Amino acid sequence: MKSCVVETPLCSPQQSCRAKGARSLEMATYFSRINDRLPLLQLDREGFAGKHTFAPWANWLVPPRLLVGAYPSEWPGIGGQSNLEWVVRHGVNRIISLQAEMPAPPPYQAAATRIDATRSEQNRWQYGKKPMTCVHVPVQDFDVPTISQVQSLVTDMADWLCGGDVIYMHCMGGIGRTGTMCACILISLYSLPAQRALDHVQAAFDTRKGRGKSPETEAQVQFVKDWEAHWLQLREQGKVQLPSDKHLAEGGDVKAAPEFKQGRLTKKRNIASAPGGTRTRT
Repeated sequence: MKSCVVETPLCSPQQSCRAKGARSLEMATYFSRINDRLPLLQLDREGFAGKHTFAPWANWLVPPRLLVGAYPSEWPGIGGQSNLEWVVRHGVNRIISLQAEMPAPPPYQAAATRIDATRSEQNRWQYGKKPMTCVHVPVQDFDVPTISQVQSLVTDMADWLCGGDVIYMHCMGGIGRTGTMCACILISLYSLPAQRALDHVQAAFDTRKGRGKSPETEAQVQFVKDWEAHWLQLREQGKVQLPSDKHLAEGGDVKAAPEFKQGRLTKKRNIASAPGGTRTRT
């Protein structure tokens, strides 16, 4: 996977900063497109809980594209369906595991691919036809990711969301590691201050009812605040690499999100095929 940081030199006093300014404008335009097409619902808006509710073990962070939660078990659960089946049949085509204690590929990859292959034509029309892909970003339990892991994932996340992917990101309980990464994503893609990002993550997490605090530890909360300072510095220095140039081509735009109602997608997405497999990032 490509790194999200490009080591470009800063403008010297003798150099023109015109290119740097153009780069900053291009970055602002790109990220504003994400916000326009996949807007965040304000915390005080009516319907926030309904839009972010999914299951007792998972919630939407950016409905209807980014779902986050606990390990997607293959054991039968609600209505006889496993958590994994519930996720896949709701259109998820990319699963991101943050569990360092789990191998890559994850144990559920074969089952996820099998469930995806058995989806009905109506389900594929409603949720899309991208094949299943698994990504591994190993983080130790109760710990924080590395700066390089977040930098890489943030840029890839923008690329995947803009390209029409529906993503499920998880750790074991979907609380600490997942909440930390969620807040970093909101800071980077939506320019939220760290505290607002943390509040948004917590409010979405609260739709699971009585599950405590997310992120889970003070170290994780502090990492989110440190990430905000680091990200702002990278942007000021022009060291943030934008996602795939195909989304910035003349006339191009971030793919519009489908209709979202009562926790389900209700409109067909026009999305292209993507390669399957598992990717690990350290």
